[in-house]
Amino acid sequence: MRDFLGSTAGKTFLSFSIKDPRRSLTNLPVLFRTVASYGSRAVEWRGPRHCHIVMKRDFLPPAYHEGAFQALMEFLHLRCVEVTGQVTGALDSEYELRWQ
Repeated sequence: MRDFLGSTAGKTFLSFSIKDPRRSLTNLPVLFRTVASYGSRAVEWRGPRHCHIVMKRDFLPPAYHEGAFQALMEFLHLRCVEVTGQVTGALDSEYELRWQ
């Protein structure tokens, strides 16, 4: 994630949302479409500092995405970050992202 955020595409993504973590996380499906031609992603807000991400038809394991989400949230300088993921199908997973 850090390498991607340092790339031209990553810098463009951040330029639109770096000052607003909610906007950055809401735009995660756009970010993933930039780097992956497969699968779908959706973000639901469950509170001002809590979002739920659903990923379908994604080949990477949940631990990979947990680390990427953690790195993005730390890059955004969020405090007390908590990222948890679970497998919901053969190529499907869901994630809870929280911070203070």
